[in-house]
Amino acid sequence: MPEQEQQRSVQPPEHEEISEAREQIGEALAQSSGAATISPLIMLPPVLIAAVMGLLLAMVYAVTEEPIAEAKRKDKQDKLTQVMPAFGNDILATEQELSEDVRLYVGEHEGAASGFGMTSAVKTGYSGYFSIVFGIAPDGTIERVRVLESAETPGLGSKAAESPYIDQFDGKPLDYSFMVAKDGGEIDAVTGATITSRAVCSALSQGIGAFESAGGIKEFASRPTDTAEQPGATEAAPTMAAEEELAVAEETMEPDAAEAPAAEEVGSGN
Repeated sequence: MPEQEQQRSVQPPEHEEISEAREQIGEALAQSSGAATISPLIMLPPVLIAAVMGLLLAMVYAVTEEPIAEAKRKDKQDKLTQVMPAFGNDILATEQELSEDVRLYVGEHEGAASGFGMTSAVKTGYSGYFSIVFGIAPDGTIERVRVLESAETPGLGSKAAESPYIDQFDGKPLDYSFMVAKDGGEIDAVTGATITSRAVCSALSQGIGAFESAGGIKEFASRPTDTAEQPGATEAAPTMAAEEELAVAEETMEPDAAEAPAAEEVGSGN
């Protein structure tokens, strides 16, 4: 009996230690569960970061919008120059909308229409949007074709913008059947890029169709041209006026020097 009483007197401290341990574990769990609850104050910095990033993106867009638009404008002008017969006017100023996806440009030389340029866009490229630019000669044949915008696969679809594929259209009449061989036409598709090859043919046929529906060569070649758009005509007049003003100024400032050449001319006439 005394031994049992001694054991009972020893057990309570152990139970106390276990109770303390349980309490510590409970407090730790309570603290961890409280940490999992996110305070609205903690959410504030990400919101501010998102707002700042949005503002920065808007600023970048505003700064780059004009240069990007100017680069696209220059690229279009350069490619129109490549595909059209020679012209001397501001070609982009002649833009006419024939349909939602087709634009016409009229080249002028010595006051008459020298050829036509067209842009045509389709959404049937391998990567979606696909546009071309092509020229039409006065005799009703395709001058040249170039890819204007595309996102085709490098090394496959991108070859549709290169020789020999893109050269197949040169000199073809407007009533030619622009289809790849797999569809019953005579255009050889780029190996491994039939979809892109079809997109070129589709964009070309779409542009020609819009051109013919609007009246074709007879309609646009017969329209009067605006000589004011020709750079040579607009720049020549100011240059001549400046030379005349300079001559008048010289005669006013140096009358003796101005009279000497006149005297020499009279003497040489005799």
